[in-house]
Amino acid sequence: MPTLQLYVWEEFMPDWTGGLAVAIASSEEEARAQVILQQGGYPPSDWGLLSIHPINTPIAFAVSGGS
Repeated sequence: MPTLQLYVWEEFMPDWTGGLAVAIASSEEEARAQVILQQGGYPPSDWGLLSIHPINTPIAFAVSGGS
């Protein structure tokens, strides 16, 4: 079984503020496909910044909103 990782896109599809997208997958291609499916089949115009993390260690993310 392939190793799963946590894929995190910060500043995902920014408008007034940046969004956040996350997926657990075995590859970046699979993670992107999962996000596209979650978005109703529409690929995002701006993915933002990607970070990839093993899921065998504790990790947290927080994104503040604002103007």
